[in-house]
Amino acid sequence: QLSCIQVHLHRRNRHLVKQEDAVIIAIHLLGKLLGFTSERAWHRFVIGNLFPKGQFLERSRYHRRCRSLRFAIKWIRHELAKRGQHHAYAVVDSLPIELCHAVRM
Repeated sequence: QLSCIQVHLHRRNRHLVKQEDAVIIAIHLLGKLLGFTSERAWHRFVIGNLFPKGQFLERSRYHRRCRSLRFAIKWIRHELAKRGQHHAYAVVDSLPIELCHAVRM
């Protein structure tokens, strides 16, 4: 299965890339896991907090690379979901909050 992904990753000018494909995939998946729904907001967060200025791709190039890596990203997400443990329940919040309290004492 991995060899079919490597076919999509083969491209020219590989020596000119600023970020490796693994970094782009990891950053993309991290944004999804953290719940960012806006690609623009996620890119602003990445260049503002995770990488020094000028060390990460411009927004248009980052999104173009994500689109070109979509086969690898889909495969990784599928494998993570397949290997993950599925439970019938989950902890939503562990902080007890009073829903109703006595008005008169």
